[in-house]
Amino acid sequence: TVETLSELCENLLKGNLYPSQPLPQNNDTNLVKICVHNNYEELVLKSSKDILFIVGLGKFPVNQEYEPNYGNVALHLKEYNVDIVYMEAEVNYVPFEYNANCYPTILFIPHTDKNNFIRFEEHRTEENIVAFLKNIIGNPDMLKLKQEDQKFRYNSKKPLIVPNDFEMDFDKL
Repeated sequence: TVETLSELCENLLKGNLYPSQPLPQNNDTNLVKICVHNNYEELVLKSSKDILFIVGLGKFPVNQEYEPNYGNVALHLKEYNVDIVYMEAEVNYVPFEYNANCYPTILFIPHTDKNNFIRFEEHRTEENIVAFLKNIIGNPDMLKLKQEDQKFRYNSKKPLIVPNDFEMDFDKL
């Protein structure tokens, strides 16, 4: 109905359509920060740290078997300015630009440019992730090279951006 479509559009424009789990408690003391849609901006975009952002499927046994222990990764990187942040994709809105179409999707989001992230594309082991992060964090030229390479390969899809002042007259549809 027109009323349903109108309500859907209003909720979309107000930002009320995105699913989010409840905010986690005691997240500051966790080695791996739990991200939900409602704390994503704070944990990722506003953080002064580099972010290893993991988009996973949560407690599915088949995924747990192949995922590394991210807590151990965090322990190896305590001396670095990096947070390990985990989000469950099936119950939280994941920003479109991350193109999280396989799980886990692992991204490195540098503190210097939150929009210029890179994908971790190697075999997902603790050792590989730690080595990758140490290499990227300690070598700005390597980071820039990977950013340019991935920008070329992944930049084909862009989200639809609706201006804040957008209005639609549904009676004319």
